[in-house]
Amino acid sequence: MVNINIIKQRQTYIYLLLSLISMVAAIIVSIQDNPPGIILAYIGSVLFIIAFTYNWKKPKPYYILLISSVFGFVLFAVLHNVFEVIGKETFWESIGGFFFLFAIFLCPAGIIIGITGSIITAIKNERENTGTNI
Repeated sequence: MVNINIIKQRQTYIYLLLSLISMVAAIIVSIQDNPPGIILAYIGSVLFIIAFTYNWKKPKPYYILLISSVFGFVLFAVLHNVFEVIGKETFWESIGGFFFLFAIFLCPAGIIIGITGSIITAIKNERENTGTNI
């Protein structure tokens, strides 16, 4: 008999591998003013977050993900601007670029997964509680 934890662990690795492949493809295609590259980067971000959230059964963790992604977006956008101003043409400017990538790729993916995951798990839990299977 196959251990269920091994299956879940393999599934996590598959999501992470697909995320990595998508991100590398986005880098190869280039994300600078290139819609296919931007779409690949967003797909990679979504798959990265799904790798850690696909087995959540309750809506509360998705609410936490949603709220933290919204606040993270604001925080990372502010940090990007701060480091861009502080570190003109230095190492700190590249740190600002790192925060920018977090703000535009990872946080929106967290918001999308937080919204959809909370809705889907809330509906599933409600159906289980009422005993309907539609």
